[in-house]
Amino acid sequence: MIIRHGETFYNPFRMHDSYGKLSLDDAWLQQVDLLTQDLKNLHTDDVAVVLSPLTRTWETAYPYLQTFLKKGELEEIQKQYFELQTQY
Repeated sequence: MIIRHGETFYNPFRMHDSYGKLSLDDAWLQQVDLLTQDLKNLHTDDVAVVLSPLTRTWETAYPYLQTFLKKGELEEIQKQYFELQTQY
């Protein structure tokens, strides 16, 4: 299964967000919540999460990651992710 991030505020206006710092819009944040609920039953042994350095990819993945990662693991991934993000 492949899940792609949603839209930012700029997307409906056909404006490009090449730096990836924009957040998902409210409608897509609600979709992320619904998606997370649906994915909770997925076996975590079968999961690989791949993120680009775009803010909206983290916002899409984070709620799901919270459902099966231990706090320390999630904090380490978050730290590494945001370190990578500062390079772009």
